[in-house]
Amino acid sequence: MKEIMSFNKLTGKAISNYNSVAAYYTNLMRTNEPVSIGIIHVEPGGMVGYHDAPVKQAFIIMEGQGWIKGADGQIQTLQTGEGVLWDKGEGHESGSEQGMTVLVLQGENLFI
Repeated sequence: MKEIMSFNKLTGKAISNYNSVAAYYTNLMRTNEPVSIGIIHVEPGGMVGYHDAPVKQAFIIMEGQGWIKGADGQIQTLQTGEGVLWDKGEGHESGSEQGMTVLVLQGENLFI
């Protein structure tokens, strides 16, 4: 089973500078090399088929809910504000019954 990362406002730190009000920052990850940043829209009943991650991939649900399944075959559900970090070469697939919008970060050296 993959460790689920949480990025909701409860995991964030209040932003107190810049005259900020009711705003929170959660660090997702850092990188020392270039990272590809993209969005995946999965419609209700849709899925991204099983494949091996070509590089490390952070899969972060920004809206909706869905599921992931790794090489172990175990399905894990994820909701808005949660995500997972796939290792390079790790097989996985994902999908959603209700639909979801996912932020995807891909790079050789992603780390939390």
